[in-house]
Amino acid sequence: MELPPEMLAGLGLEDGDVAIFRPTSEGLLVTSQRKHLQRIQDELRRLVPEDVSLADELIAERRAESAGE
Repeated sequence: MELPPEMLAGLGLEDGDVAIFRPTSEGLLVTSQRKHLQRIQDELRRLVPEDVSLADELIAERRAESAGE
């Protein structure tokens, strides 16, 4: 479904954005998939220190498990 440009702008969306509709206690929250992903990434950056690589930690854990088998 395509929305008119004025409506997209009013919702904070751009042409081509994928919209996410989420019910809240106050109504319906509409955001773009791009903004939703950015919010998740920002939260993860807040939770994981910059000098920590979760990928490296996972690989090290898998290697340790494999060595123990």
